[in-house]
Order: sequence, then structure tokens, then C-alpha cells
Amino acid sequence: MDFCFLGTSGAVLTEGETTTSLLFRSEIFNVMIDCPGNAVSVLQQIGCSPLDLDGVILTHAHPDHICGLPLFIQNLLLLDRKKKLFLIANSYTMNKVKSLLQLFNLQNNLPFEVIYLSQESGFAKSFGRMAVELVPVSHSLPTVGVLIRNDDYKLFYTADTGPIPDIIKALAPLNTLIHEASGLVEDERTINSFGHSSGRQAAQVASQIDVEKLFLCHFDHRIDDVIAKTVREAEVNAKQQIIVPERLKFYSCNN
Repeated sequence: MDFCFLGTSGAVLTEGETTTSLLFRSEIFNVMIDCPGNAVSVLQQIGCSPLDLDGVILTHAHPDHICGLPLFIQNLLLLDRKKKLFLIANSYTMNKVKSLLQLFNLQNNLPFEVIYLSQESGFAKSFGRMAVELVPVSHSLPTVGVLIRNDDYKLFYTADTGPIPDIIKALAPLNTLIHEASGLVEDERTINSFGHSSGRQAAQVASQIDVEKLFLCHFDHRIDDVIAKTVREAEVNAKQQIIVPERLKFYSCNN
């Protein structure tokens, strides 16, 4: 199994970026986490046909995470997809997704089957050797992080969240932690109130658990030189390797 960042940005984009979203691929199942507006294009850039994608996990119902879904479904329709598609989310998000697709008349009469998998919390399902579990986190509306296991490899993506040290500690040990970093130390009180974390807070919780690699993402590009500043602040607290993901590069899930 390996994974790729389709985008690493928060809602406000910079040139050449897209909103934070990921692709995980294994021998029998490829799943995208959240759906950017240019999903078909970025999937094609990394050699993944949108017709081969098996599922989409939607972490929450904010526009920068689900607004691309209607266009993606329409594109699959126009590309004559026949393969079934799994949509996975918590119940709150799934209700919003269904309403959004209905708005564009995309919920029914598709040439492919859409399988809706939702649960308020604790959803877990195995797709071959890849096991997916939804973990509620702390955001301004119901949101899930995503725990992915593949044999003895374990990765957790926080999605958008305020600090959740107890939840992350309960998931340890982890091979990889992908944590949002939506602001700087000087903004922590404000961003925490909106259900976000700083890079320093991400590194702080990572330093308290058994985790090998820490990826930071969901950068706020309204801040000048935000990535460099975020990494510098995170490194003060970090005990493990901090990685700023390179868009469209695959990272291997090997111990």
C-alpha cells in the first residue's frame, strides 16, 4: 500500500495547489480521502484512472472537502463509468452529500452503483488487506479522522481538528501520523476555537506517542511563507521526522 497527497492546502489556494486530499492505493482497493474540484485531473496526473477508483471517504461537510464531489460524479457519468463506487462518511456528512448530489440530480439514475456507507462513529470496514476506520475528531461540525491499517502498518489522518492528544494516544503506536497544521503559535487560541491546530500542537502530540513519521498539511496560504514558519515552530517540539508532503508524490507504507 502507498499514498499520495493530491493537495495540501486549506480552503484558500495558492498557484499550483489544491485542497487537502489524499489517495491510498493497495492491491485491490483505491480510495480517495475528500474530493477536490479537480479530482479527475489530479488522479490522471498520478496515473490513477478515475474509472478505477473504488471509493471516496469524506471527512466532513465543509466546502473545501466535499465541493468537488458533484463534479467528480458528473465526470464519472460522462466518462461512462460502470464500476460501483463506495462513498464513506459519518451520518451528518452523508446527509449533506446526498442533498448536494440531489441538488444536481446526480443521486439517481447513474450508470454505476453508488454504495453509501455511513455511521455516526466507529465505522470500520476491510477492503482486502486495507482496513479503514472512521475516528471522530474535534472540529466545528461532525468530522472524522481516518485510521488505515495494512498488515502491520498503521496510519492516522486527523482531517480538520483541534488538538486531540487523548484520541491520538489511544491509537498509538502509529507508523505515520498525518496532522493538519492550520496556523501558527500566535494564532493558536483563534484556530483552536474553530477546530484547527497549529504545527506546534501537531508536533507536540506526535512527540508524546510512538510514531515514526509526522506529515503536516492543510496549510493556510493567507500567511506569508506559511510552510517554512509552520515547520520551524513544529521542530521545536518534534522528536520524529517532520515531512512537508510533496504533491502528487507517492509515499510507501513499509516499515
